[in-house]
Order: sequence, then structure tokens, then C-alpha cells
Amino acid sequence: MLKKPLSLLLFLVFIFQAGYSADKLFPGYYIDLKGDTVRCNIEYRDWNLNPKTIRVQVKNDMVELGPEEIQAFGVDGYRDYVSAKVTYHLNPISGPVLPTKFSDSTVTKSIFLQVEVAGVYSLYVLVLPERIYLFERGPDRSTNELLYRAKMDNDSLQEDQSYRQQLVNLFMNEGLSEKYFERISNVSYSTAQIASLFQILNGTHTVAGSKKNSGGEFQIEVFAGAIMNSFPTSFDGKYIKSAQFDPSYSPSGGLNFLFSIPGHFRSFKFGLSLGYDAYGRTTSQSGSFHVVESAAYYYTTTYSETISLQRSLVLTNIYFMYVVNPLGKIKVFVKAGLNYNFAIGNSQDLVSNYTYSTQGITNGTKPFQDSASASISLYSIKSSYFAPVFSAGFVSGRSKLELNYWPSVGISDPAYVNGNTATSTVYQFGSVGLFYYFTLFSVK
Repeated sequence: MLKKPLSLLLFLVFIFQAGYSADKLFPGYYIDLKGDTVRCNIEYRDWNLNPKTIRVQVKNDMVELGPEEIQAFGVDGYRDYVSAKVTYHLNPISGPVLPTKFSDSTVTKSIFLQVEVAGVYSLYVLVLPERIYLFERGPDRSTNELLYRAKMDNDSLQEDQSYRQQLVNLFMNEGLSEKYFERISNVSYSTAQIASLFQILNGTHTVAGSKKNSGGEFQIEVFAGAIMNSFPTSFDGKYIKSAQFDPSYSPSGGLNFLFSIPGHFRSFKFGLSLGYDAYGRTTSQSGSFHVVESAAYYYTTTYSETISLQRSLVLTNIYFMYVVNPLGKIKVFVKAGLNYNFAIGNSQDLVSNYTYSTQGITNGTKPFQDSASASISLYSIKSSYFAPVFSAGFVSGRSKLELNYWPSVGISDPAYVNGNTATSTVYQFGSVGLFYYFTLFSVK
């Protein structure tokens, strides 16, 4: 009695498995190592992860193939895969435990990559239990990981978004318009978002040997800030000795004209700025001293001396600028240039204004008295001079914050005391400035 139901159950299981096995075979193809396309049926399981091997039926034979045995394969109406030997990082990018530093550990192996975008520029996907990897293949036919890594730093997620720069390089190969600049700088490590960029690349791919010229950009900016002027040179007045001015702080501002050199996603720029700065420094001293030349000749002098320096300047700066990370939301830049500064208005040299009164005895009994007011130039300050300038800062949207440094340079003729050349020393002057820039408009 038990044998008939058991036999019936085994028969039904066999029929179910046979039907299930037949359902797994889908029409498709593979490309062998010679480049020939072979039509076949493929055991397709709607893979969530990239398959390590595949089973194909050619005529009545079932064959198992790995990525080192074929160039590509596909299931009609579903997915296509290519074989590639690739190197990729083992850095996890999600989960409860992330490394405290970006992992440099890599693995190199031959695998099947799912084709997301096919063309001159291809995008491939590798799905592993740990994470998803994206790979690109360009005109040079090499397959490279689009690098994205993550780490935890003091409970804060830090990302290595090198894949954005790799995308920049692909767009630069085509000389595409700069209109994709912001889009690439904000693209996330997403198959859909990056696939849309590859579709653009393939849609605008130019004929070999001809490339589009990406345009530059012209900007007009207004800036304002403050400058700390330093005066490192000490000086002697008529009566004051070894004096030195303290630094001064003054508001400053002006206009900046900036041109982005075409290509390289506007990383290279040159510009011209016109600004204004003014400073004034003063030091004063009063006192008296007694001089005895002999028992018959002595005197006492009382004095008051004020030494001042005053300048109003137009600052012109021609410079070269380099944006370190053109795809970042906050872009870091460095600048180097040459200032040509010239005095305007009520500018004056480093001068001493003093008064004195002297009373004494000569010839033992004969009194004498002398007093006067005078002005002398201690340093003759040049009306114009050149000065190098170095800058660094960051840009966010239409705003820019910049730190400028002007090394000390000589701004005078040799020093004078009482109208006579005393030394070959020149007066030194340097500055540090912090400025905020705002873009009024730009033309691409």
C-alpha cells in the first residue's frame, strides 16, 4: 500500500525538477577567445551577484565556462556580461564597521562584469556580497575601477571620491563643454547617475582626431577685506633712536577680473585685480639732555620729535590661479602673482618733524639761546614699486575667501639723516590680507 504513493511522489518530484531545469535555460550567446559568437542556451538565474561561472548548452552538450575562457556572454532580453581581469579595492563602504583609514588592500582577478552602458565608453558593474563596484572602459580599452572608498574618523564618515576625477579625465578626452562641470562635481557613487554621464560621453563622442574645444569663463568679482601692514625696518630720527612702527590694520577692497583657461574643467585661471589700501604710522618722543663740552661751555636742549609715514595706494595685481580640486563642492585654490602698487593722494615719505630749544653758557659767563622747528626726510619712499604676492583660499558657489601674503620688499631710496646719506639700508614693507570675494556675473 505504501509503495504506490511513494512511487507517485518520486515521479512528481522528478517531473517538477525536469520542468524547473528546462525553465532555467534561456537563449543567449557567448564570444569565445577567438572573437567568434556562439549561439547557445544559458542557465540564467536572474543573478543578484555577478556569476563566477556560467553553464551553457550548445546543441545537446552542457558546458561550464569561466571568465578566462570567453570574452563575453549575454542572455537575450536580460543582461550582458564581459570578461575582464581587473584590480579593485577591498575597502567596505557601508555597514556597522568601517576602517579608520582608507584601505589600500586590493585584489586582482578575472571576473564577469555586468554591462550597464556599452559603447566607446562603457560602464560595468560588479555586485559582491560586501558592496557594489563600478568600472569604466574607454577608447584605450583598459578596464579600471572607479575608485570610491570610505572610512570613519571620530564618528564622522569620510569619503575618497576619486571616481569624480576619473570621470573628469574621460570628459577631457572628448573636450566636452564645461556645462557638465557642476554635474560631475556633485555626482554620487550611483550606477544610475554615473550611467547617465556615460550615455552623454557616447552620445557626443567625436570622430577620431577631432575634438571640441571646451570654453573658458570670464568673471567679474568685487572683494573687500582687511590688510595687516608690517614695517620691519628700524630707523633713527633727529633725536629718536632705533624706532620701529607697529603693524597697522586697514580696510581694503576693489574689483577682480578673472578668466578661466579653456579645458581642464577651469582648473587654470589668470586674472587682474585693482584694489585700494591706505595706512598711516606715527611715533613721537619728547625729552631733554644736558651737554658739557668744558667748564666754560655747556648747555641743555629740550626737544619734541614726531616721525610719521603715510601712504594711500592703488594695488594692481596680475596673477595665475590653480584650482586644486575643480570637482569639489568647496574648491581649494592657490595663486601667485605680481603687484604693481603706486601712491596717490596725500602720501608722504618717512619724515621727522621736530622742535628744539637750547640754553647754555659759553666762554664761562656769556649765556646763549637757540630754538627752531624743522622737518627732514629719513627715507624717501618710492611713488611706485613691484611686489610678489602669494595667495590661497577656497570657493563655494559665488563666494570666495582668500588669504594673501606680500613678502617684505624695499620701498625706499637709501636712508637719510639730517639730509645726508647715512647708509645703504632701504625701508622694508610687507603685508598680509584676508578678503571676501563675490562674483557679480560670469560669461561662459
